[in-house]
Amino acid sequence: MKKTHLILLIIFFIFCAYTAHGATTYVCRGMHDTTLDKSLATVSRGNEDAIEVAGDSGGLLVRRGLLRFNIPPFISAGQITQAVLHIYGKEGSTVSISMHPVTASWYERDFANPAGTGFLSYGATWNCRGGDDNATAWAAAGGDYDQAAGTAVTIGNGWNAVDVTGFVSSNFENLRLFGVLLKLADEAGTAGQELGSREAGEAQAPYLELTVDLGLPENTYLYPLAADIYIDEEEPDHNFNWKTRVLISWHPAKGTARGLWKFDVPAGIDASRIDSAILFLSGSEHAMNYNELEVACHALNQPFDEGLDTWNSLAGGDYTSDNATGTLCQEILPGAPVNWRAQIDVTSLLAGNLDKIRDNGLLIRSAGEGSMKLHQNMAAREAYDITDRAAYLEIKVTPTTVLTSTTTSASSSGGGGGGGGGGGATTSSSSTSSIATTTSTSIPADDLSTTTTAVEPPPETTTTTTAEPQQCVIEQLLPGSPDQIAVFRKLRDERMAQSGSGLLLTALYYVYNKEASAILKSNAGLRTAAQGCLRDLLPAVAAGLQSGDEIVMSPKELAGLVGLLQNLQAHGSGGLRLAIGYALQQMADGEMLNVMKIDVENDQ
Repeated sequence: MKKTHLILLIIFFIFCAYTAHGATTYVCRGMHDTTLDKSLATVSRGNEDAIEVAGDSGGLLVRRGLLRFNIPPFISAGQITQAVLHIYGKEGSTVSISMHPVTASWYERDFANPAGTGFLSYGATWNCRGGDDNATAWAAAGGDYDQAAGTAVTIGNGWNAVDVTGFVSSNFENLRLFGVLLKLADEAGTAGQELGSREAGEAQAPYLELTVDLGLPENTYLYPLAADIYIDEEEPDHNFNWKTRVLISWHPAKGTARGLWKFDVPAGIDASRIDSAILFLSGSEHAMNYNELEVACHALNQPFDEGLDTWNSLAGGDYTSDNATGTLCQEILPGAPVNWRAQIDVTSLLAGNLDKIRDNGLLIRSAGEGSMKLHQNMAAREAYDITDRAAYLEIKVTPTTVLTSTTTSASSSGGGGGGGGGGGATTSSSSTSSIATTTSTSIPADDLSTTTTAVEPPPETTTTTTAEPQQCVIEQLLPGSPDQIAVFRKLRDERMAQSGSGLLLTALYYVYNKEASAILKSNAGLRTAAQGCLRDLLPAVAAGLQSGDEIVMSPKELAGLVGLLQNLQAHGSGGLRLAIGYALQQMADGEMLNVMKIDVENDQ
């Protein structure tokens, strides 16, 4: 059946939930990437949808890639238990790539001056690192990197997942500050590969998956930045995303500058469960002074685009009157350069404006706008100085008690019944007795995750039994369509219910139903895509279930499914990202394919 693999996409998206205990997985998106091209030695290629690595026997056409990830500032090398590089091969041959830590700062792309004269900033090229004047050359053309600290990775077409735990742990600070350089192991050959860049969109954008043990207190979660920028009334049409700082100021002649921050707080957090929320800020190496600036933090009414927006495009920022105040430069770091740390209590602001802050972000301004000529610079996530730390949120939540349904089976048969969890040993006898019991299980709020996302606790208290919930995700996607909904319940009862893992996934679906519904509700594109897939494929699925035939997939279709799941992983909350990772592992092991009666065969 064509496109039947998309059914699995929806099933896994809805049915899988994965609880992490003691470990947090952060999905660190590619923040900057570019190609250094020897044949175009003075041209920046940082705005392209591919990163090229290539060799040339003549030496002229050699190309190397630079890639920097959005790594949370609160992680240290000793906390990393696993690091996996996910990178997409767009076009080329399977190649051996040598990956090295970069040892100098660089800039991704050219930023044009809106006045039409030159550039505000320049992207890295084969010859230069880029920056304000494009005059800072690499120590050696082709990029500055640690040649002795390389690791070999094999990259082919499609998605590649490479364990780089030792490499990341050994070179962590350089990777956080400057990123990695990718080059062919043999640059004298003619092989090459185009790798997906962040400009290619999340379906092909690279990311680094870090699993860490943060040693956090119970019910405490850390959320790193997903975006940050400042907007400046003095230069109202300039986008400052290339800056490594966020400026906040007021000046009687120059006007106002305000900072914008976006934290990827997942849908599973509910405002009523927030006990405390602290915003952690750091000074920038550009601070140059210790102005103890009092600031006001507000929820944004509209989202912002850090790569495009300006003072004029946002009209200075649309923000709520509610605010939380605090003072910068609370803790002065010793030595040079000038730097500081600060903490601002934003508990009430988040509790009253959580949806706006989750969807749109925060605006921070000088509390003395219009009266006090002061300014301060804060570290952006693009910062290169080792003492700079990008902003992050710490949220403490009330633990949740979830009522879950369990089934105690006194089983002596080989068959499986309806909803419920678990399954007993089976023999050849033919009688089965199932007793449904409801138990109260305290689920610790330590489902930790990210985008560089972050930590996600479980959903609010949910009561589940073997009965159908009032509004499940399938009902949300197919409203007013009972016959269509029945097809998927048949899929659950006739296939999912025939194995212990299938029953477990079904039970978890009902426990985490509210979280999945919230994610679909907040993501119109994903919801529309899911609805379209379900409605288009229902006739074929219904026919397959009626006949009892296996669902046949080609290797190409299976690869497409994996790519789509990884794309969903990028859109989902932290817990869902872990869930899809778990589902992908079960697919790789063949377990879920067997449960769903999927047969992978070559196309005829």
